[in-house]
Amino acid sequence: MRLANKTALITGGNSGIGLVTAKLFVDEGAKVVITGRNQATLEAAAKELGPNALAIVADATDITATKKAIEQAVKKFGKLDIVFANAGIPGNTPIGGTTLEAFESVIRTNITAVFFTVQAAAPHLNDGASIILNGSVISVLGNPGRDSGQCRRARWHHHANLESHSADTGGGRRFGKTHLANRSARSLWQTGRGRKDRAVSRF
Repeated sequence: MRLANKTALITGGNSGIGLVTAKLFVDEGAKVVITGRNQATLEAAAKELGPNALAIVADATDITATKKAIEQAVKKFGKLDIVFANAGIPGNTPIGGTTLEAFESVIRTNITAVFFTVQAAAPHLNDGASIILNGSVISVLGNPGRDSGQCRRARWHHHANLESHSADTGGGRRFGKTHLANRSARSLWQTGRGRKDRAVSRF
């Protein structure tokens, strides 16, 4: 139980990498709060995760909803030790064939929402807390038609590199921050015991 007495917040925790991570954290003794947009999948995830989990409907792009979700999480389980800014969307945004609406939707979800999730969580972090930003290897692969996605992933890779070991909230409190490409995240959260050991040892 290496995460006993720890509290984690996972955006987009009702499916995919977010849900697998939530399961791992609960198995290791953490109390976990997951957010997402889909009420039905959140309820199903909460039932699967058990009593040490709380599911909250909150669209990551709705900054007010995110703030309220974090406040609700802290009220239920106490201050946060882990924030996994996992929520994100893919986007086929080729130059010459992309609308402003489509491009801005990807940027709003994958960059703006992540920044404001971290900002909203910062006052509620325990000293030594960990912040994880989920990205993708697409930032270095240069896949055609994924311009907005490459921008997002490169942005967070750069941001996390700048502050990966000791970031400051502005009030003298410090926390760790890291960036995971989503391919790396999938491998870290594999069910193989060795991979799980390496993942949990980060916190």
